[in-house]
This record gives sequence, structure tokens and C-alpha cells, in this order.
Amino acid sequence: MVIVNPIELAQEIKTSYLRYLGTSFYFSDPQLRTAFKDVLLSNRLFKGLFLEGTPVYKRGRTPKAVSEEIIGSSPDEGFLRAIKGERPLYQHQEEAIKKVSNSFFAIGTKFSNDLINETPVYNLLVRMIQIPSKEGRFEFA
Repeated sequence: MVIVNPIELAQEIKTSYLRYLGTSFYFSDPQLRTAFKDVLLSNRLFKGLFLEGTPVYKRGRTPKAVSEEIIGSSPDEGFLRAIKGERPLYQHQEEAIKKVSNSFFAIGTKFSNDLINETPVYNLLVRMIQIPSKEGRFEFA
């Protein structure tokens, strides 16, 4: 587990941001340039550290377990490797996968977006293979 000192982190962010501002803007007027430098050095741009406590997301089951529940058999090993099928989902991800059928979502993180879009599609394809109809078309239970 990585331990982060929030005070040191805040200082690093402040230093980096001040360096960025100091090197990104050049004023040809000497008085304006001096005033800008004075403001950067005055410490008036920062009010200090702000911490916000947020609850940890609740963990759910693995994509493998959710897929097994939905399709009734173990998913393809290649698919599980691609979606990190042994890594536990968050509860809201598990619920989303179980609720969707032919839907696609835009979610803030790439992993969640891929996972929630690809898992139902995969499960649907597996069900299509498992449940052919009498006429050769696919039916869904």
C-alpha cells in the first residue's frame, strides 16, 4: 500500500503549478512582469490544503462470477483475461452488467466503459450459441 503525505503532495502541486505559471507567461512591460512575479511569490494564489473524505465503493463479485450467473456456464478464458475477469467489480458495475442487454454506456473510466459494454455483448453471443431455435435462428430466454 502506498502512503501519501497530503501536505507534501499539496506542496509539490503548488510548486509545480507556480513553476508552470512563471514559465508560461512573459510580459514585455517590466512593471507588469515584476507585479506578476511578486504575485507568484506572495503565496496569495493558494489557500492551503483541501481534503474531502469520500466513502469507498462497495465491492461486488468478479466478472467471471457475474457472467456465469447470466449465461449459466464459465466464460471463455481469453475473454476473462481481456477484462481481468478475476478482479472484483464494484457493486455498481456488477449491477449495471446484470441490468443491460443490448445497451451501450459512456462511463468516466475506460475500464468500466469497456467492461460494462463488452460483458453483456459477450454473454449475449454465448447465449445465442447455446440456444438455437428449431428454424436455425436464435431465440433468447
